[in-house]
Amino acid sequence: MTRRIICGLKKLIVVVSACCIYLSAGAQTYPYVSIQGSNNAGDLGYGLFGLGNVGLGLTSIHGGISFWTGNGGGTTPYESMRIWRGYIGIGTASPQSRLHVVGGGLTVGSNAIPMNSDGAVSLGNTAVDYTPSTNNWTGEGSTLLLNGADHTSISFHDSGSRVDFIRSGGGLIQLGFNGGWGEANIGLPGNGIWNSSGNVGIGTTQPDTRLAVNGTVHATEVKVDLTVPGPDYVFDSSYRLADLKDLKSYVTVHHHLPEVPSAAEMAANGLKLGEMNALLLKKIEELTLHLISQDERLQSQQRLDEKTAREKKLEDRLALLERKLNTGVK
Repeated sequence: MTRRIICGLKKLIVVVSACCIYLSAGAQTYPYVSIQGSNNAGDLGYGLFGLGNVGLGLTSIHGGISFWTGNGGGTTPYESMRIWRGYIGIGTASPQSRLHVVGGGLTVGSNAIPMNSDGAVSLGNTAVDYTPSTNNWTGEGSTLLLNGADHTSISFHDSGSRVDFIRSGGGLIQLGFNGGWGEANIGLPGNGIWNSSGNVGIGTTQPDTRLAVNGTVHATEVKVDLTVPGPDYVFDSSYRLADLKDLKSYVTVHHHLPEVPSAAEMAANGLKLGEMNALLLKKIEELTLHLISQDERLQSQQRLDEKTAREKKLEDRLALLERKLNTGVK
């Protein structure tokens, strides 16, 4: 059965048959309403897809149920949501979970939770349309960023600084404080830091070496690897030992031992523990050689004195015998 009705400028056609129902309406330029079935897979929609008007529609196809809206300025609508096999997709035509949202985020009042397709999520953001990024995530007021692109970082931000928690590969955990992205600065209690250069500061936040301590170090043992050769070469027969007379002249002029830094140099530059201990050991070994040489001279002098004493004793006995012979004393 076919029934046709004409009302003013609108034309309404209803077709009823055994295999399909078709209802269409056309009006001026944009309005459109359609119920379609049979081989056309069927759709139900409301048009007005032009001049910024929004259209709403539902299409029942083999891939599920889709909802369409106008594009805000043209005549072609776009798909906004789809229900497929129990999955709901918003912003995607192929949902992969019970609720699959692509793009955008969640907004509650003036607070937004934006996210991107890489899995980055930002909390405490004030920009609804902001796309979180690990390279620039503080400009819109984010306080927490979860970096899902490489599964490596959880980052926090306050009004003046940033704390980055970074988990890298190989089981290595890095913590960053008040620094640029990727820097591993760990703040230590009592004015200390472990900075991104690998330097540790205790009592200072500006360590210029691997370990900088502004204070006293208490340890049961300290092991230092030498960067200079050990001073055993002092005992080599070819080593030239400084003469004590020359050493006295040097000390009189410079007021410190040769090779040893002066008091002013130590105050300005500090001491390198390994080098200084090796230098002090060298001076001790040189002093030992001087003591050995001095002992040899003393022993030689002692033997000479003993010989002189024996000779003096013999001379005294000879002199006594001469006096007795001269006086006729028996």
